[in-house]
Amino acid sequence: SGNTGVGKDALKAITTGGNNTAVGAYAGDALAGGGLNVLIGDGAGSTTTAGLNMVAVGNESLNGLATTAAIGTVAVGYKSLNALTSGARNLAVGYKAADSLTTSSDNIAIGFQAFETATTNASGNIVIGNYALDSLTAGETVTNNVAIGNNALGSCTTADGNIAIGNVAGASVTTGSNGGMV
Repeated sequence: SGNTGVGKDALKAITTGGNNTAVGAYAGDALAGGGLNVLIGDGAGSTTTAGLNMVAVGNESLNGLATTAAIGTVAVGYKSLNALTSGARNLAVGYKAADSLTTSSDNIAIGFQAFETATTNASGNIVIGNYALDSLTAGETVTNNVAIGNNALGSCTTADGNIAIGNVAGASVTTGSNGGMV
């Protein structure tokens, strides 16, 4: 109970979920359970079946098969966190920000295509800036990096524990761990 769906097929599958809000064509249309979700935009959260405490604002944002394991996730922007299934406490703001992330948790991606290619095994990363840390190899372990600035660590394919702050800081680094670039 307490569900509000506005738009073609918004929240059309809801059965046990409560206190969900979906606005836009197909927003939350597969959501059957879960609760306290806000899905705004055409296709926002459209394949999510049981999300919990998630916010998606933007067409096709949070459009993976997210489950209640993706608790506390926030996606703002076209296709942001588009593939997320079970990663918790992720924040993505920007066009295609972290759009390939599937099961990883505790990441922050802000900017146009920031953290775009990270998939699994990524946690504790703070990525702020257009194209920052956006060339990661799918499936590579990527943890505890801070990339702040346009294209910061933009060519990096695998990385752990790096700090790159500034416009194009560490942009030519392709692999590395525990490095600092300003």
